[in-house]
Amino acid sequence: MKMRHLAISVTLTLLCAMAPARAAAQGWVSGIALLPSSPTTLDRVQIAVTVYGCVAFGQPPDVAASTIRIDASTYQCPPGAPFGVYVVRFVVGPLAAGSYTSTVYLDQSPGGSSDFAVTQELPSPVLFLDQGRFQLTVTVHDPRTPALAFATPLSPEAGYFYFFDPANVELTVKVLDGRPVNGHFWVFVASMTDLGFTLAVNDAITNISRTYVSPSSTNQNFIDLNTF
Repeated sequence: MKMRHLAISVTLTLLCAMAPARAAAQGWVSGIALLPSSPTTLDRVQIAVTVYGCVAFGQPPDVAASTIRIDASTYQCPPGAPFGVYVVRFVVGPLAAGSYTSTVYLDQSPGGSSDFAVTQELPSPVLFLDQGRFQLTVTVHDPRTPALAFATPLSPEAGYFYFFDPANVELTVKVLDGRPVNGHFWVFVASMTDLGFTLAVNDAITNISRTYVSPSSTNQNFIDLNTF
């Protein structure tokens, strides 16, 4: 009887030892990381999923309300295939402010999750161009309606201002390096409003400044090829 009990014990021990080996022949999620780690409403969020073993990812992440679902499936590693750690990256957003849970589903079952929060990015009244060399602000002065101007960068050379709604562009500005042509930076201003405004542009290196004024009830554009 003792030998029988010993045989059963040895068999159970071998089965327990083989279970992780069978799991390791497929794969699992060993970590989920975010970049940036504290995103704002202006950021595109990179989700880095660290995987161990043989895992295949299907569709892009599904973002619904406060949940982000990433679907994957495990499979039997082919004979002789390398079995190690690799990272799969996905990009979502920008996302609305709030709390989120990012979950990776392996074979339709949760295989790992990460909670994070997205904070509201406060609008800036200053548009910085050419790595901060040029600082632009807009003051709205119109007797018909009060308004504040906020800036949104588009590229190192260009951006726009909105007065009421971030989706409603009122004024676009571009500062190009025209020094190879005439020794100056070039300022282009395209107005899409008839509200009166003053655009102030300052060169932080030379300390040269200029204002461009458009009166109320007028739609006015500007091209300046010689000031800066």
